[in-house]
Amino acid sequence: MHSRFSWLSAIAPEHFANFDVSDEKNRSTTITITHADGTAPFFKATVKPVPVLSSIPLPFSSRVLGKHPTIQPALPAGKELEEVGTSEWVSMRSVMKGKFRLASITPGLEEKQYGDGSGFPAIAPWAVGAWTEDLNHVEFEMHNIRNPFSS
Repeated sequence: MHSRFSWLSAIAPEHFANFDVSDEKNRSTTITITHADGTAPFFKATVKPVPVLSSIPLPFSSRVLGKHPTIQPALPAGKELEEVGTSEWVSMRSVMKGKFRLASITPGLEEKQYGDGSGFPAIAPWAVGAWTEDLNHVEFEMHNIRNPFSS
């Protein structure tokens, strides 16, 4: 975690958390997240390969998800030497290629939810997901863009 002002801080607050990832005997993995100063988890899920369907890795490319860029606004320099600033907005697109496998995901908190409603939204989305492996190709496209808030 860093202490610099972040333009995204209202959307993605920065807090320390404890991550516990444990492999179970039945080939599943349980992921539990608690606040750094707490004991009760605010997120918990178990991920397990889907029998037969996950035995064969399938090709994956993030291009199928569309071209959605990450946009970083200009960032003023900080007081410290390593807090370098920029004067231009930048747009970046990334493409990742590799293999993926199907997995079942089971909520681990009460009422079959992933989050506690406070530290993480109390949601119960789809119980099927995927994990990637062998992401052996990553491309980045960088573009300068004009400040959308200037006239």
